[in-house]
Amino acid sequence: MTTRKFQAIASVLRSEIPQSDIQKSSHWQHYTNERTLNRDGTVSGISGFGGRARRTWLHQKVHDHLQRRVLGKNHPVFEGPAYREASNYTKTQGRALDMDCLRHACTLDLLRAHHQKMSSPRNVTVIGDGQTNFVAAALASGLYQKIVSINLADVLLSDLELLEALPGLDKNSVQISNSAENLRSALKQPDTKVVLVPAQHAIELGACDIDLVVNIASFQEMNHDIVQSYFRFIRANFAWHYNCNRLRKVLPAGEVLDFMTWDWQGAEFLLDEICQWHQLWYTYRPPFLRPYDGPVQHRLAKFG
Repeated sequence: MTTRKFQAIASVLRSEIPQSDIQKSSHWQHYTNERTLNRDGTVSGISGFGGRARRTWLHQKVHDHLQRRVLGKNHPVFEGPAYREASNYTKTQGRALDMDCLRHACTLDLLRAHHQKMSSPRNVTVIGDGQTNFVAAALASGLYQKIVSINLADVLLSDLELLEALPGLDKNSVQISNSAENLRSALKQPDTKVVLVPAQHAIELGACDIDLVVNIASFQEMNHDIVQSYFRFIRANFAWHYNCNRLRKVLPAGEVLDFMTWDWQGAEFLLDEICQWHQLWYTYRPPFLRPYDGPVQHRLAKFG
């Protein structure tokens, strides 16, 4: 798949990769060390940010069966709006509705349930998305006027291929930003739906009128100082923040990420508990259901 609609953005992202590489944790150095920049403008050889298996009837039936074993066949997500939306956009993208997509459907149903309590955020920023799992779900939900995706440049380049498959997106509705001024301007453009921000520019953003910031299972993969810079970004915007990460994780070079030691001081919690849909995952070999390496906590908090 090429990025015909977004060639200009792809070119900028490719130029951003060397600077993006400098910021990577040992986790991301490991998962991008076989990266290849292809002649058609795409990227390959990177992993660690979710699956992207080709959709077939049989494979999807297997996913459906195992997902109901993980969550229970009567789990409300399977009758909820986010699951129906995920079924549609994954078909459009030609990919399986896998466990990553299902977890994001659960998250969107949760955010939808609390939407009015958060004063109906107009925009949402996702940090460290993968395979457009959150961006596609947020677009399909219709909850947000604008979606900002902050990520490593090579991961954003990979995401462009999946964005191109989604209906309603064109070269005017997807923008790239590398400064607070650019981001504020993009958020004011009526045609803009998605704004991509290479991660090395995020620490400079400051206040950009962001309403909600989401991080799902990627703060746990970053260096501690980078995580702290994102909390400063959240505070600068007086934003709501949904955070779902492992309580403790050790990266390949020995860095320890500890959920409870992050900068939560003064935050008001609307939700603070173990995340039930992030405790088990499935594989195609026995034992089919397996626990994660540690418990995953999620919080929905207001920073004022």
